Amino acid sequence: MANPVFHKTLGSEVNTGSAVVSDGGSGNIIPGIKTRPESSKPIPNPTVDSTFLLHTYTSVFAASHDAIILFDTQQHILSWNPAAEKLFGYTSAEAIGQSITIALSTKEQPGWEHTLHRLLSGETIQEYEIGYTQSSQANCWLSLNLAPVQNSKGDTLAFCAIAKDITQEINTKEKLKQQELLLRESEAIARVGSMVYDFENDELRWSDQMYRVHGFEPGAFDTSFKNLLRYTHPGDRKMLRSNYRRALFKRQPVSLVRRFNGPDGRMRYIKVEAKVIENCNKKLLLIGTACDITHTILSEQECKDRNSEQEKTNRELLNEIKERKKITAALIESEEKWRTLVQNTPDIIARFNPEMELIFVSDSVFPETGLKAKNILGKHVDQIGVPETAYLPVIENVKAVFRTGKQMHNYISLDTPTGVKHFYLIAVPEFGANGRIKTVLTLSRNITDAKLKENMLNSVLDSSIHGIIAIKSIRDAKNQITDFEWVHVNKMAEQLLKHPASNLIGKTVLHILPGNKTSGLFDQFVHTINTGETLNQVLYYDHDHLKAWYQIVAVKLDDGLVVTFADITHLKETEYQANLEKKLSENLIEYSTDGISAFDKNGTYFAWNKTLEEFTAIRSEEALGRNIFEVFPHIINTEIGAKFEQVLSGKRAKLRNLPFRSRAGYWDANLVPTFDKDKQLTGGLCIVHDITESLKLKELTMTQELTKQKEVMNAILFTQETERKRIAEALHNGLGQLLYAAKLYLEQISYEADNNNPIATNEVKTLLEEAIKETRTISHELMPIILEDFGLRVALGELCSKFSGAGVNVQLVTYDVPDQLEKSMEMAAYRIIQELVNNVIKHAGATVAEIEVFFKGQKLYFSVCDNGKGIDKAKDYMLHGIGLRSIQNRLKLLNGELSIDTCAGKGTCALVEIDMAASAMQAS
Repeated sequence: MANPVFHKTLGSEVNTGSAVVSDGGSGNIIPGIKTRPESSKPIPNPTVDSTFLLHTYTSVFAASHDAIILFDTQQHILSWNPAAEKLFGYTSAEAIGQSITIALSTKEQPGWEHTLHRLLSGETIQEYEIGYTQSSQANCWLSLNLAPVQNSKGDTLAFCAIAKDITQEINTKEKLKQQELLLRESEAIARVGSMVYDFENDELRWSDQMYRVHGFEPGAFDTSFKNLLRYTHPGDRKMLRSNYRRALFKRQPVSLVRRFNGPDGRMRYIKVEAKVIENCNKKLLLIGTACDITHTILSEQECKDRNSEQEKTNRELLNEIKERKKITAALIESEEKWRTLVQNTPDIIARFNPEMELIFVSDSVFPETGLKAKNILGKHVDQIGVPETAYLPVIENVKAVFRTGKQMHNYISLDTPTGVKHFYLIAVPEFGANGRIKTVLTLSRNITDAKLKENMLNSVLDSSIHGIIAIKSIRDAKNQITDFEWVHVNKMAEQLLKHPASNLIGKTVLHILPGNKTSGLFDQFVHTINTGETLNQVLYYDHDHLKAWYQIVAVKLDDGLVVTFADITHLKETEYQANLEKKLSENLIEYSTDGISAFDKNGTYFAWNKTLEEFTAIRSEEALGRNIFEVFPHIINTEIGAKFEQVLSGKRAKLRNLPFRSRAGYWDANLVPTFDKDKQLTGGLCIVHDITESLKLKELTMTQELTKQKEVMNAILFTQETERKRIAEALHNGLGQLLYAAKLYLEQISYEADNNNPIATNEVKTLLEEAIKETRTISHELMPIILEDFGLRVALGELCSKFSGAGVNVQLVTYDVPDQLEKSMEMAAYRIIQELVNNVIKHAGATVAEIEVFFKGQKLYFSVCDNGKGIDKAKDYMLHGIGLRSIQNRLKLLNGELSIDTCAGKGTCALVEIDMAASAMQAS
């Protein structure tokens, strides 16, 4: 219902924070709500009067689910809506006029006065948290939206508070914080880490303990799934991927053990349990836990037999303890039930007074000892007719109970008519009405059979190859364990601890081995007793007089422990050496300059180094766990595949000068089978060596040698051409000029000769002309001037014209031949063609010869063919004359080749091919 005070507040225009409400100027305060910004001016609305606005605000005030309180500057309540009544438990009548402190804990709220000053200055405050008092509940919290109520002049008249109960939110946040703290502590204690994997964003989040489980400090590891795979053992990566896929696509839980390479290089076995959930945003998340079970995995096989034997021993000890518990339970039964049991129990029950006289004894004393109850009642214990060795322990125990008020127990042996019997005796105090010990009750159980079993058990324990001890807790007044007492020590434990049992039993553990505290072993023993969890640990103990590695298993037994331990120093040293050798081998393989892979007898790869990744462009994770012929399907039914099959049959194999598929170059490989100590095939190794540089070096050496030879040949040919030029010039300028002068001189005197002997004169003139012509011909052949001046094509045309006069029709055909070639190339081609045509003129007996010269690509081709008698290949000496050898020597210098096609009676065709590009490179 509406607040009555609210109806009375009709008054002048007031401003509530940022709302202005006009009431006609009566001066009363109106609680308002935020309707427009403070900077806005009132918008006149002639159709809406103040009464309508008042009713509107009244409706909002009454219907609001949030508590709305109006209080003046003196903090007295002016208005109080129904939601406030419900929240604070006070009616409007009870609240109005009261201090705001009945609702809000302002006195305990630091800064409240400052908040009021801020409101007085016209400031609006949002989501202000403050405690409040509710009639049915304490320690509650509110979120307040506070605003000043001002008049049109800007004077603050009152304050408006809109309150929302956030107690549940605060408590929820606090509980969440406590739960997170508890989770972190629980993870640290349990050594279990937790993780969340977001499939959609491929985001993996770890708890702090999760980092520690993997050997990292929190935040020191990139928790991406890709990085997790990189640190995961290669043999487990495929399994890890498949489990995550099944979790994503089939919503199957994940339960696996994966191997993880920690930052210290040590392999860890991590057990992971996880399941898929769907969060409130419909996202699939994989949540789970992980713990380090390395010690369990590594020790499992070794400890299996040992634990089996120990479990058997422990069961027997537990059975024995259960028997003893039955005795203790029987002593604390009610008096009435006890008396009923006394007459039926085989145990001997007796009661002693302070004078050590028997005042009660059960009838079972006779069958057990041969003593009749009526004959020993009322007598002192030393008068009942048993040896001193039997009754003295009884007297000592009973006196101790009277003295201390504590239960005592002992073992006694008694020679009876049926033989020696062993009894377990418990003495307990019985108190009178005055609270003092009145009598002592003893219960003696025949444990002859149990003693025999105990002796047998001790024999078993003493024959164990492991040290076995039993210790019981020593507690202080606060029931905290402060030490342990040695209860049993077997023979092997005496050797391992280097103490005889007589020096240990009855003494405290920390007195003999104070290093238990320093090493943390004492705290682990206490934890095992407090939690009942079995302790199974490998520990290096370097304290007291001991220095060795031990495998320790401790199980709780009543308020003590049975501890089995063994010296595994030799095993750890062997393991360390094996790991060292393994790491060395892995480093040798990983950082070798040769590509190295290893595979098992089925051809499945389990090693693949980085160099091989470079050679093959195949990453190790793509090869490991796969068969040779899956990784290289192209070698099936090839020589390479046959070599691998040979190795898998136990035989060595080699591969030589093979090209790489993924890079330039060539490789050799040695394939070596591997065997175990029994000479059984276990697999093989493939060692790939890059021979590219070696081949390049060989090729470079050959090229340099050939270049040197060609340089020598070029020098020789250059010398020959130079000498020919010199001879040609000598013939032309020397002998030719002399002959020509002789001819001129002879012509001057010819008129005299004509008169005396005209025939002789003409003959001499003819001979001189022939000599001059021959001299010019030889000079031109030695140094063809036309070749230097006009090029190869013109020089060859001149050559054809000259030889056609010798009875053979020599024709020239050219295609795409440049007018000028490199001088040495033109000279070489000319000399070769000249030599070939000379051979045709001299030896072929041909009537027609054809010279064909053409260019194709970067190669020069020319041929000399005739229709002569040809060459009989059976007489191949004709193909190895001086002229042909000279041609072949020239072609070597030019990277050219000569081929001759001939048959007897069918002519001869000599074809020459010269690689111009290679020749130009060689020349450079």
